[in-house]
Amino acid sequence: MQASATAAIDLTIQSLPYLGNARFRVVSNSMSPLLRLNDWVRLQLYTPTVALKIGDIVLFRRDDNLVIHRIIAISTNRLVTKGDRYRSVDAPLCHDQVLAVVSQVVKGKIEINMHSIAMRQLSGLMALLSRLTVKDKRLYRLAK
Repeated sequence: MQASATAAIDLTIQSLPYLGNARFRVVSNSMSPLLRLNDWVRLQLYTPTVALKIGDIVLFRRDDNLVIHRIIAISTNRLVTKGDRYRSVDAPLCHDQVLAVVSQVVKGKIEINMHSIAMRQLSGLMALLSRLTVKDKRLYRLAK
């Protein structure tokens, strides 16, 4: 990633506490079919007072990259995420590593509210399906 792109991302992340939300363009298909290349997501700042739920799609930093993946397992101190398109899970995260939660998906002229009842139910179902497709079940059990 170029230094200017990294600086812009860092500035956006640092401004989340003041702005409350930000828009990001999706740059991979790891969350396909819900999130596809060039879709937009609106992110809300994550704070410890917000209860994360299985099925939530969150933004976190992994090395020098920002990642948007779905929570498939959660405990009081750790959570496991996974891209919907992948069979392997990400390394477990601490709750304080979560930077933001996806609140809206924009696909062209279609805006999807991720907090609607229908999307909350669909997200929970997608998390369950994701757990069923994981190659190594021991990895998502690390969150427990």
